[in-house]
Amino acid sequence: MLSTQHTSWGEWLRQYPDSRLLSFDTGLGFDYIQDSSQSYISSDISWFPVAHSDSAYPAKEQVDGVLIDGLAGAYPFSALPKTSGEFADQIGKWTIRLIRSVESQSLRALDEVGRDIPVMVAYWFAWYGFYPQTTIYGAKP
Repeated sequence: MLSTQHTSWGEWLRQYPDSRLLSFDTGLGFDYIQDSSQSYISSDISWFPVAHSDSAYPAKEQVDGVLIDGLAGAYPFSALPKTSGEFADQIGKWTIRLIRSVESQSLRALDEVGRDIPVMVAYWFAWYGFYPQTTIYGAKP
């Protein structure tokens, strides 16, 4: 899995101050200022069938997903700390350090020696569809 970074433009610029936006011309019928996916996000439908489902969270609850050593961990946005900062979690034998940014609604994961672990933002139904054995942060064992 490749890591993605969900961030705000302001936070991105603080991290990468020499960044430039190449163009607002997308070549499509919308631009970056409009959120063309809002109608999909606010609906209960998905555009494709899923093999596994679970009602622990609403289907379109956003989760940060982590894979380490073949094990999956889900971090639902609603279960994450409401303030920025660091916290730890256990996935299998791995203790991971997580860094939360409230501003950008992002999560960074590090292994025990400080190496980045890929994090992917997904809807709950999609993450669970691929990883039904996922551990869920904040869930009672």
